[in-house]
Amino acid sequence: MRKTLVFRHDSIKIQLCGDTQSSVDQLIIGNQTLYDQQAFYSATRWLLNNQDLQTGCWFIHVQRNYAHHTHYHLRNPWCSAMAQGQAASLLVRLYSLTNNKEHLLAIRRAIQPLWSSNLTRAYFNNRFLWLEEYPLESATKGLFVLNGCLYALIGIIDVNTIDYQPYLSELINQIIISLEHMLPYYVHPTISNWSLYDLSHITMKSKINTASYSYHLVHITLLQCLPQ
Repeated sequence: MRKTLVFRHDSIKIQLCGDTQSSVDQLIIGNQTLYDQQAFYSATRWLLNNQDLQTGCWFIHVQRNYAHHTHYHLRNPWCSAMAQGQAASLLVRLYSLTNNKEHLLAIRRAIQPLWSSNLTRAYFNNRFLWLEEYPLESATKGLFVLNGCLYALIGIIDVNTIDYQPYLSELINQIIISLEHMLPYYVHPTISNWSLYDLSHITMKSKINTASYSYHLVHITLLQCLPQ
């Protein structure tokens, strides 16, 4: 996946998904839109200053409950695969500007939890690898949030583009195989041409978690960004 980053006045212009005709004038990270260079550098500075150097994580200490599922718990503290992937993507853009080796090391640490441990991983049917936005205590149980895994995957692809590693290519292939098998489970059973937010109705026997309009569009956009 090629990314082109060019400064124009006070905005950052990014080429998306390898499409030379598609670009935006804001860099979107999570729920925050970064409009200018100052905000871009402020965000990357925070990431560099707050990364756990041993694990590479930006640990989250906020606990979440899942309705009546009191026997399912997030790890404490927890490391979100989605957050790690998004942070890695942002740091890739920083490194593209600075060529600073310390920034490259931070990128490598950021994706370390995605490939070297089960801090962020779960396995669907004990077989298909998934990168969890909300990792539960047991790697054999998971919510399997679709957008969270896709954001993490795109982060890995971004990193592998500027710092190719065979183990990252293997991880990308593993997740693509998981997506090929699991995507049919995200098709809404009663609403035509609509997606599900996660697979908790399978793993936790919850009611079906229908994706909101905004999340459905996110699913489409992220899937379109994956290499063909």
